[in-house]
Amino acid sequence: MGTKILTGATTSKLRDNQFSFGVKADEANPAAGVDQSELKLAVGNKADGTIDFGKLTFTAEGEWSYTIRENTTSTATMQTDGSVYIVKFKVEDIEHNGKLTVNRTITKQVTGSADTTVEAIVFINTALATPTPTPTVTPPPTPTPTPPVTPTPYRPVNTPTPTPEPEKVTVSGGKTWNDNGNEDGMRPASITVSLLADGTVVDSATASEANGWSWSFGDLDKYRADGETEIVYSISEQSVPYYTSTVNGYDVVNTYQRETTSATITKVWDDDNNKDGMRPASIQVSLSNGATVTLSESNGWSATVNDLPVYRNGQRVTYTWSEQSVLGYVQTGSVTTGTSTVITNSLHKPTTPGNPTPHSPYLPTPDETKAKRHGKPTEFIDDYETPLGLGVIINHVGDCYE
Repeated sequence: MGTKILTGATTSKLRDNQFSFGVKADEANPAAGVDQSELKLAVGNKADGTIDFGKLTFTAEGEWSYTIRENTTSTATMQTDGSVYIVKFKVEDIEHNGKLTVNRTITKQVTGSADTTVEAIVFINTALATPTPTPTVTPPPTPTPTPPVTPTPYRPVNTPTPTPEPEKVTVSGGKTWNDNGNEDGMRPASITVSLLADGTVVDSATASEANGWSWSFGDLDKYRADGETEIVYSISEQSVPYYTSTVNGYDVVNTYQRETTSATITKVWDDDNNKDGMRPASIQVSLSNGATVTLSESNGWSATVNDLPVYRNGQRVTYTWSEQSVLGYVQTGSVTTGTSTVITNSLHKPTTPGNPTPHSPYLPTPDETKAKRHGKPTEFIDDYETPLGLGVIINHVGDCYE
């Protein structure tokens, strides 16, 4: 977006497309990484002085440069602005998270002057007075001399003409934050706002919570040195990370762009493909933020929670998973790589024959297996140690003793 200003010996107002402007991409620009379909290579001004050059959409990191100049040439009644603006865009993935940050710089080039960095594109044209042809004058005849007359001396009264005070204006504005009360704690402690006069930075101010996120620039000249042309004042602010900026007059609205992530949980069963049929049909797994998911064979024992905030109260959030205990299994591994966690459950294995479980004092010994139940002797078959640590004896008819 640019601005056209008309000054000089004219009372007429700007008209739509009164002046034309051109945009040219640098030949060294990368061919990929930018969508230029909405860029306007040739455009005219609006009646309010605005110039809309269109829009660029960047999709990859890189550096691009564009040259903007006025195509209208000077005439006997109009002096056009010969300034040339070089607009450079540097696109980076600063956080290495796929979100691109665009840094724009504008350099103003004027013949015979050093290049300067400016905040906005402003073309100023000066209307010139129509030259009046010099009339041919016939000299009058030489008059006959007359005797000189002695004039009466005149004493002028020197009354000084008062110089009027230049008219002044004040530019005031404020900041609005659209970030749900700084929920994620990413709002900066302060921001810097610049004041521009006809596109050139002339002052700056710092806004913070202490001053109500507001600013005011006073005692500003309303007119240029010619006393007729009003100075166009505007506001810009330094880039605020994680926020987009919209300028409305002298006010600025910042909208938070929340960075989100996801958390994936996958269950691995170390049970010889459920050989013993102990694997449950499903299990519940909880994320540290309170979210709960159900894992089962139907979803491949895997689930993902999306749209999780990366930051909370200004700190990066660490998400962890926990699972309910599974009867007959023990957790033998939990590995997190990036945003994905894999938890391994292994089937509980009874004590091996080479390392017998100590005999439970609550179970009968082999010599005591002649105890009677329902009037019948029982035979000792085996002593098992269950996954819950309970001893069990099975007799010949299937009765159990704990």
